[in-house]
Amino acid sequence: MRRRLYYLLPDSGSARKIMDDLLLARIEDGDKLLLCTDGLWNLLDGTDELGQLVESSGECSPLALARRLVSTALSRGGHDNVTVAVIDVAPEEG
Repeated sequence: MRRRLYYLLPDSGSARKIMDDLLLARIEDGDKLLLCTDGLWNLLDGTDELGQLVESSGECSPLALARRLVSTALSRGGHDNVTVAVIDVAPEEG
């Protein structure tokens, strides 16, 4: 089951929130967070393929991983908005 939190931008003057399912998880140092639009998600074969793409990218920068994921979607004929943000979780400084 895919867990989603949508925020729909107003198209007719009013914004609305739809929460299909909300997942709370502990985030730890070294984790990666991936936020993406359905322009990427709809062109992948689920979480297994996404995991393989992330793992095969090794220790590349968040920007390099985001570019690889966008490139993958576009090479498969992505015609929708393909937006990806990758965040590396690092320890707090100080």
